[in-house]
Amino acid sequence: MIEVVDNFLSPDQHRKIHDFMIGNGGIDWKFNESKVSTQTNKGVDDYQFVHVFFTFHSCTGKAVHVVSKSIDILIPLVNKIPFVALHRIKANLEPIKPKRAFSDFHCDVNCSTMTTGIYYINTNDGYTEFETGEKVTSVANRYVKFPSNIKHRGVSQIDTRVRCVLNLNYFEIPV
Repeated sequence: MIEVVDNFLSPDQHRKIHDFMIGNGGIDWKFNESKVSTQTNKGVDDYQFVHVFFTFHSCTGKAVHVVSKSIDILIPLVNKIPFVALHRIKANLEPIKPKRAFSDFHCDVNCSTMTTGIYYINTNDGYTEFETGEKVTSVANRYVKFPSNIKHRGVSQIDTRVRCVLNLNYFEIPV
């Protein structure tokens, strides 16, 4: 089940995150050669910039734990999400391209007990598309959550200079 919540944060909380991410806030973006690590169609437009705010996993047999020095900017967002444990928080920034770019359908984490959340930083005509055909448009301060084993893909914008989202993977508090 895909759940969409608009106006997830207060306008002031959202503005502070927005300005940090795509204003002059000083975030350190890193170039990523593909939008999805398992991407099969690595064309000239298959790239983005990323910033890992948090990751903790042991997929390779040894624990990896990274916390960005900028993590505090996300406190209002993280405080609204009922999680037991975080796996990763990563920001994706996609510059405008001559035509729409479609990543491959993928699961961030192929784990049916984990949740994926996407927080949209800016409004644009890009979107998140699910393998079922459902689409969630990029609207600033929108939050969408779904089970992490549901395949989805990011679709780039053609109407703004950048498309920016925060991608979260976590274990929810059971209800």
